[in-house]
Amino acid sequence: MRAPSAWIDVVPPELCSQEDKHAVAHLLANLPPCSRDIGLEADLSRPAHLYAVGLAIKRDDECTRTLLPGGKDFRLHKLAVRSAVWRRLSAFVLAWLHLRARALGSRVPFFFLEFDHRPNWEYAPCTFVALDWPLAELEPRFRQQAPLAVPGFQAVLELLVLLGNRAQPLEVARLVQCWQQLPEGGVWSHVGVLSSRPGAGRRVSLLLPRGAVAAYLERVVPTANSARVGQILQRYATFCHCDTGGKRVQLELDVGETFSGRVGLSLLPNESGGWPALLGVLVRDGLCDPRAAQAAMSWSRGTLTPGGDGSSSVRYLSHVKLVVQGMHPTSAKLYMGLRHPPSW
Repeated sequence: MRAPSAWIDVVPPELCSQEDKHAVAHLLANLPPCSRDIGLEADLSRPAHLYAVGLAIKRDDECTRTLLPGGKDFRLHKLAVRSAVWRRLSAFVLAWLHLRARALGSRVPFFFLEFDHRPNWEYAPCTFVALDWPLAELEPRFRQQAPLAVPGFQAVLELLVLLGNRAQPLEVARLVQCWQQLPEGGVWSHVGVLSSRPGAGRRVSLLLPRGAVAAYLERVVPTANSARVGQILQRYATFCHCDTGGKRVQLELDVGETFSGRVGLSLLPNESGGWPALLGVLVRDGLCDPRAAQAAMSWSRGTLTPGGDGSSSVRYLSHVKLVVQGMHPTSAKLYMGLRHPPSW
């Protein structure tokens, strides 16, 4: 097995085992070099356990074109031969950049590819598409119109078709609920296709005012413990906010013909120096191993890594996601990343 890339070899062992470092390096070596931003999803409660690797794909980035069909990168051809997921993904990129650029280009500034470790590394990624909605389409009065008359909602359904995940009538009805029940100030920020997770349907990411989260869940996801989610948000409000503006919570829901009772909550420190406080309360709540907390801080402090060509790579901590199902959070996941990695 080949040695891991130099950049992943410096990931603290408390967040990623040596075996997974080799596996990630091998995974990336077999993918087109389509991203300048690589993310790792680490389990804070189980040291050395990695959940996934993520790649951010931006519309204005030249390296995104390595995902276009008919390109010269042999890795994309090999993946497309093996997997329908990659064939659909390549066709989506063609529509996004060229064939449907006028309709989709302004709607989708970027998307993420996420490769799962479940239990072996998956080459078929989950795809999470960022959405950019005109403000008028997010006003409550506008959302009372027929959803299929709203360009943004039409775009969501079209994206699902392009990614091979056409929503059936009952699933469309659930997506309509997600959109029509958004409170004032709420945003539907991402739609995800969970290609490597059979039966998981699709994922919706929302940004909601913190005080509106429990009521929204009561209306839309009766299987979720909305009161407990509200208590958890209150618990962490002192130590963090939940989006970069500090006013809204990022909420993730799994949507099929019914709603899963699983809820994802994203947490960020109140300020740039607030990671020790947030990680500290997660340790006290039994959701983070102290060794993992220390390793996370060491990653954030090592901000620059010189590249062989004189360039620099930026290491950063993105956010923590609590997964809540029932009365208690079932896991706390750290999302960490590297911008401008020196090589695959």
